[in-house]
Amino acid sequence: MFTLNCIFILQAVTADRDKDFGAAINLYEESLKYFLPLVHYEEDPKMKEKLRARVEGYQKRCRELKSRTGGHSDNRHAQLTAVCRTSSNLMTGKDN
Repeated sequence: MFTLNCIFILQAVTADRDKDFGAAINLYEESLKYFLPLVHYEEDPKMKEKLRARVEGYQKRCRELKSRTGGHSDNRHAQLTAVCRTSSNLMTGKDN
């Protein structure tokens, strides 16, 4: 399970760096599904604290990305909406 987490996190960080925020959000969220149980069941207090700190960092970054994209995990949707807001015709789809 830890190896799978590492794969998701590496992919999330890569997507984040490449500004593919939608993919990054999805990958951070997917990794958290596996990380949270690891933290819960870890018996070594030092390791548990390290895992907890990582999880909190990933959760914080995921929240930051969601706030940038208006809560959408699909960054293209947020970009398209931003472009459409420049004209009321684009938002409504009506021609004048």
